[in-house]
Amino acid sequence: MQVQITLFTCGGYAVGVKLAHCPADAQALMAVTHIRSINSQKSFGVQLKSMAQPVFDPELLDSCAGGDIDSPDLSFTLLPFTGTELAKLKALALADGSHKQRMHM
Repeated sequence: MQVQITLFTCGGYAVGVKLAHCPADAQALMAVTHIRSINSQKSFGVQLKSMAQPVFDPELLDSCAGGDIDSPDLSFTLLPFTGTELAKLKALALADGSHKQRMHM
């Protein structure tokens, strides 16, 4: 997780947050940001309500999973690729021009 705070000469500020999806999702990012905001405002004597429950039911998402996501069986198939093999697969995927390569930073 990366956080950048930009202070403007007018006294305002902007907070930018970047998070990889692997460790958390948007709901988790929103919760962390909201809790951080509440704690920050408490230090200035402002009392806010805590965040409401999610607007979606996670159980509905779980029911669409391909298997039992709560199962202790973590078996999976590992498909190792060399760098050369990955480059070939990438070239095949981009060959027809319908997908544009995105730059990741």
